[in-house]
Amino acid sequence: MKVLDVGAGEAQMAKHYWPEAEIFSLDADPATHPDLLGDLFSIPAPDGEYDRVLCSHVLEHVEYNRVVKACVEMGRVLAEDGELHVFVPSLEWAARQVLSEKMSPITIMHLYGLQSTPWQYHKAGFTLILLRQVVTQAGLKVAAAQRATYWVTGTTRDGKDFKYPAEQHYVVGVKRANHVDNS
Repeated sequence: MKVLDVGAGEAQMAKHYWPEAEIFSLDADPATHPDLLGDLFSIPAPDGEYDRVLCSHVLEHVEYNRVVKACVEMGRVLAEDGELHVFVPSLEWAARQVLSEKMSPITIMHLYGLQSTPWQYHKAGFTLILLRQVVTQAGLKVAAAQRATYWVTGTTRDGKDFKYPAEQHYVVGVKRANHVDNS
């Protein structure tokens, strides 16, 4: 199985999900040393090249009016019956945090990104319904959609380790021949 890990950075999460697969990384940041240097709008790969595309915490870094276009391009490089796996931070979780009396320390990062490089700014936010719509508008059949917890870990400026839970959305879109879904 061939997998494209989009916006992989240093983490390359696809290795975690498909350890036996042949995995290729795509990133716009040359400092991450990707297999393919490029962006979501012109992936340097032929049509139908990959069985899976993983897009984990990347779409929120794309201007909202270009998100569907990015998903169409990821769909282009999928083989028939290939799967696009998309993870994004939950806008609903962030809203609950902002309105709570004790907001999680990672809420602002969850909403706006790390802002440590030009690629680390969030430009879009997603509810689960909205993410399903985006995948469908890109011409893919939604095969799964769910909320899930993910963990943000790191070290503070004063050297203390931290680990906080947050919520993400996960949608799987499948490429089908002549698929039209008006859901």
